[in-house]
This record gives sequence, C-alpha cells and structure tokens, in this order.
Amino acid sequence: MGTIRPPSLFLLAGMAALGPLALNFYVPALPAVAAQFAVTPSAAQWTLTLYFIGISFGQIIHGPLSDAIGRRPVVLGGLALYALASFACYFAATLDLLLVARFIQALGGCVGMVMSRAVLQDVFQRERFAAALSTVVMVSAVAPMFAPAVGGFITEWLGWRIVFLLLGGGALVLFGACLQALPETHLNRNPLTLISLVSAYPVAMRHRGFMLNAVAAALFPATNFTIMAAGPFLVVDVLKATPSTYGAMAMTAPLGFILGNAVARRLLLRVDHRRLMLVAAGVSLAGLSLQLALVALVPLTLAGLFLPLLVVAFGHGLGLACATGLAMAQLPDLRGTASASIGFLQMGIGALASTAGSMVVPHGAVATVLAMLAIQGFDFVLLILGRHLDHGARGEIHSKDNE
Repeated sequence: MGTIRPPSLFLLAGMAALGPLALNFYVPALPAVAAQFAVTPSAAQWTLTLYFIGISFGQIIHGPLSDAIGRRPVVLGGLALYALASFACYFAATLDLLLVARFIQALGGCVGMVMSRAVLQDVFQRERFAAALSTVVMVSAVAPMFAPAVGGFITEWLGWRIVFLLLGGGALVLFGACLQALPETHLNRNPLTLISLVSAYPVAMRHRGFMLNAVAAALFPATNFTIMAAGPFLVVDVLKATPSTYGAMAMTAPLGFILGNAVARRLLLRVDHRRLMLVAAGVSLAGLSLQLALVALVPLTLAGLFLPLLVVAFGHGLGLACATGLAMAQLPDLRGTASASIGFLQMGIGALASTAGSMVVPHGAVATVLAMLAIQGFDFVLLILGRHLDHGARGEIHSKDNE
C-alpha cells in the first residue's frame, strides 16, 4: 500500500459529496414538485425514496465491480451516468419520468460514496484510515451543508428544474478532475465473473463483526433522513415559511456533523473507538430528547425544530468514521465490497427512515421526533451489544493463550 500515490483528499471529498448533494440540494424543492405535477406530498416524496433505493443498489454493483476492474473506471462511469440522468431530470415532463431519472441519477451518484472509502482503504493503514475518512467526510459535508439553502433560493427564484441543471454541470466538472488526477489504487484485482461479483456479499453478511459495525455506521445518520423527508412540509405547510427558509434552517445539521468530525479527527488515534461510538450515540440521544421537549411542550417554532439538530448531528459526526473504520477493517481483502455493503445499509436504512418521515409528518412534529428517537435508541442498543461481543472475543483469546 505504501507504493501507491494517495489521491487528493479534496478530490475524494468531492466524489463523496456528489450523492448527498443531489439529496440536500433537491429537498427544498419537494413542495414545488408536488405543486408542479399536481400530486400529493407523499407522491412527490417518491423522488426522494427512489433516490435512496437507487443509491443503495448502485453501491452493490460498484463495490465488487471495482474489486475486479479497478476504482478509476468505475468512478468515471458513475460520474458520466450521474450527469446524463441529472439533465434528464431537468427535462422530465411528468412525475413518472422524473422518478425514473432520479433512480438512474442515484445509480451513478453513489459511486463516489463507495469509491472514496475503498480508495482510502487502499492507500492508508488501519490506524490512519479512520482519521483520513473523517477528513474526507468533514470536507464532503460542506457542500451538502449549504445545498439546502442554495437549493431553496434557486427553487424560489428560478424554479426547481435549475437544481438538476447545476447538478449535471457539477458532475461533468468532477469527471474532468478525476480524469486528470485520480490514480488507480487497486492493483491486486479479483477475477471479473458473475459468481465473483455476487459471492462476495454472503462472505460479508456472514461476518458478525463486520455486520454489527456496518449496521451501526448506517444507523448514525438515519435520523437525518427522517427529518429530511418531514422537514420541508413542517416548515412550508405547518409553519407557513418559504422553501428558502427551510434551506437556511437545514444547515444546522450539516454544521453539527462537520464539528463532530473535526473533534473525531483529534480523538481517533488516542481514544478507544467503541467507547467513542457509545459517547457519540449518547450525545445524539440527548439532542433528540431536547428536540422532543421543545416541540411537545411549547408551540412549534423553527428554532425548536432545528437547533437541537446541531447536537444530534454532532454525535453523528463523532461516531460515523469510528464505526466505518471498525467495519472495513474486518474485510481487508474485499474493500470495495465492504464499502459497498456499508453504503447499501446506510442508504437502505435511510430509505426506510425517509419513508417513516413521510408517514409520520401528517401527525406533526412530535411524531416525527419520536420516530427519530426510536432509530437512534436502537443504534445505542446495538453499540452496547457490540461492546459486549468485543469483550467476549477478548476473553476467548485470553483463555486460549492461558491454555
């Protein structure tokens, strides 16, 4: 691994940001899309849910494919697909065509999410991987942080279709940058056969340590997907604010996430990762408890709905790189597959969380926050279980050594 030239972390961050950008940039436009096609909010939210589904299944393809043919060609192909689908979204004349284009956009957009983790695992040892990943995640979160605000203003003043025009143009710029500056980092490749592409996933799913950490990593940002689906309608329909207002308030969660990653970078090389994940989940639970108190005990306000998300997302940023690093370290010979599996779980659980948000939003803000608390509470229980399993595994090793 030491002979491979590490690519720019900023380039990897740009790749990783592309998929989430199409979520955060587009979310403020949901009410406008529903009005444009004269459909219900739940029908418009399928443009969000199908994106989650596409970004989940796309990663299943990209991961083992990159283990077989290399990271670089998979990245370039995914970026090209994303750009073409973004332009198709711009020209979509019906909701059905928009849904198809969004699904294809997701298939291409997820490539950077998978490949950024796999490339980092190719070029960094385990001790440096989590810190490097935390840097990439922190930098890649900057664009999605401002995306809701920018997307809200664009929707309000220029129309929602311009959002996709900008996404397609950005993908073409990133394609050119990767063409020039992204080296191939995966040199020991697996044979390219249908069996090799499919058989890697049962290996990952049977690995208890990998699955436990991968699901924990996927659950950390899941509550953000719930509020992402419910938030625009709570702001626009309940509080009677504008899409740009939602976009500005939605910056709170990415800001907290960036701060959490910044703290994690300083702690990852010195603090036990499992303990740090438990602290991170506890911080997120505390933030959600505060949010529940504010929306349940006083009249709903923008501050009560969004400011606690700073604390919630801080916990997510603090724990996500830990969980991802622990998971990928379990499968060193299947880095692309491991990265894809984590991404699939993250987006698959995100799709479920987004669907939960669309289902509970008619019942108000309290129901939305309760759904988020249930998700985060389950993650906390899972992390406690993982800690016990770690202690049990160490105990078995010590017993064998004594024998």
